[in-house]
Amino acid sequence: MPYLITTLTFCLLLCLQPALADTLEEQRERYQRATAALARGDDASFRQLKGQLQNYPLYPYLEYAEYSIKLERTATRDIRRFIDVNGDSPLAGQLRSQWLNHLHEHQRDDDFMAFYEDASATIEQRCHYLMLRYQAGERDTAVARGLELWQEGRSQPNACDPFFAHLIDDGHIDNRVAWRRYVAAVLNHDYHLATYVTRFFTNDRYRSLADALMSIDRQPTSLGNHRLFDDPLFSEYSAEILDVIAHGLTHLASSDAPRALGYWNRYHQSHTFSSEAESRVVNTLVRQLFRQGHTHAADTLLRESVTLVPPATLDWRLQQAIRAGLWGTVLEWSERLPDTLADSSRWRYWRARALELTGQGEQRRTEIETTYRALATERNFYGFLASEKVAAPYAMQHVPVPVTDSEVEALATTPAFRRIAELHHHGDLVPARREWNFQLRGEPAQAWLTAARLAQHWQWHHQAITSMIQASYWDDVDIRFPLAYRQHFEQQAQANQIPLHLLFALSRQESSFEPTIVSPAGARGLMQLMPATARETARRHNIPYRGTSDLNDPQRNIQLGSHYYRQMLDRYEGNRILASAAYNAGPSRVDGWLRQTAGTLPFDAWIEVIPFVETRNYVQNVLAFSIIFAHHLNSAEPMLDPAEKARRL
Repeated sequence: MPYLITTLTFCLLLCLQPALADTLEEQRERYQRATAALARGDDASFRQLKGQLQNYPLYPYLEYAEYSIKLERTATRDIRRFIDVNGDSPLAGQLRSQWLNHLHEHQRDDDFMAFYEDASATIEQRCHYLMLRYQAGERDTAVARGLELWQEGRSQPNACDPFFAHLIDDGHIDNRVAWRRYVAAVLNHDYHLATYVTRFFTNDRYRSLADALMSIDRQPTSLGNHRLFDDPLFSEYSAEILDVIAHGLTHLASSDAPRALGYWNRYHQSHTFSSEAESRVVNTLVRQLFRQGHTHAADTLLRESVTLVPPATLDWRLQQAIRAGLWGTVLEWSERLPDTLADSSRWRYWRARALELTGQGEQRRTEIETTYRALATERNFYGFLASEKVAAPYAMQHVPVPVTDSEVEALATTPAFRRIAELHHHGDLVPARREWNFQLRGEPAQAWLTAARLAQHWQWHHQAITSMIQASYWDDVDIRFPLAYRQHFEQQAQANQIPLHLLFALSRQESSFEPTIVSPAGARGLMQLMPATARETARRHNIPYRGTSDLNDPQRNIQLGSHYYRQMLDRYEGNRILASAAYNAGPSRVDGWLRQTAGTLPFDAWIEVIPFVETRNYVQNVLAFSIIFAHHLNSAEPMLDPAEKARRL
């Protein structure tokens, strides 16, 4: 492996004090006992153990834990000392925030002002700070910043109410300020807030405007009322009014796109909308006209406004053509793509593919093969598909990160990364990640690459992979695609007759090899299993399973995930496209998508039009990643076998 770190360096990185390795192990053991003593309230044992750990990298974490639990009994000078001494750690900001809340709760306003820092303050703390400044006579700045908070189109925390009461009582909320918040609330569909704001309108003009704009939002057909154009109320089309009109048109388009188009043509001719509003309306009209069966009108508007819509709209239109199997239409719209899309692997592939599928393969063979051969030099899903088209080897494009061992060693011996090393050792991955990101925030790519090498050495694969993403460095396939937990994956690949490289690819896509990660939906571990799925899979295959905590165990998670993926392969006759889509989105959804396409699409077109963007990217990544892992395993297996490519979906 390039940049092989010596045994001596290995000890340096993990032990950091080679001659004192036993001492470090003792410190680690004492640290664990100290945290346990603090948790059970054994202050005497905690203080004794803490006193023996002043040179241990995680000593600040013991202090922080103690102060957090005992804020009531902690002296101000101790909090100040901790914040000053530990400014290189996120712990300082965390303790500052807790201390500010404590000071506010106990009405210690002078101390609150002394400790406050705007950059790390919560909205509640910011409101209290501004109120204190306002009461102290510093009104201009406090009012200006307070009005920015008040004008948000959503309700602010209740803790801001005392400060807002000062602004209201002293007359700082005038019609214009209230109007901006009213419009923002309507655009956010926060009608309760919008109704509340109307109490601040002091003249009939603003009350009437509010009624009219609420009507436009709730009944967008009112935009067709000719009196609106002549009403003196609308003689001055401010940016806010035009934003609500645009908002109303997007509402109307969802139910009656042709009528919305007619209204838009009239308003657009007589008024100047912001480029953002214009793009939003046209984009919505194009999509809704198409969905409501007015394809010609949608395409006409899109051709006329092609420079106004976001690139995603043209991307979407091409997908609709692929879904319908209209390969000539794919060619037409691919020629209208902006360079950023036209030059992408995706649409270069589909232009060549559409030429084949329109029957122009023989006449345009040189153009098609030239495109495929260029794509075959790229390491991605479309590049691998193109490689198979021209019988070229898959391109790995591996370029190791330009980081030396000495750079890695230097980073490992900094106080911050000594703390991270110990947090990682104890399995405290949340604070470890917090420290990691705190230290590298705003740093150049080289710092992230050095950190990625260090994480790779620690076998903290998830952190290595995410650091590579932060550095936007894609070509070191050793760091980005490690053979993590190989023994467990080999066991389950053999037990379930699943290609080993495919299991690696699934886990890489699911979790980037983070064994304790939990998704927002509740999926857990290396193979990102939902607890219910894990329980049912364990029952079906007679696998020991004690509950959700088992999903943090790499061996058990891989076992359950592999069995579940085997179920998906069996359900779809070994088809990796469908099995992977079902693993991500569920088999019932995949069955529904198959019914919709009814066996009319080539395999690559079916993947391209998977309705869920997440699942589409998932399938493409799993298949592409499987080739990279096959390369690591010296396997020559193709991304898809002939039967999978031949089947219409």
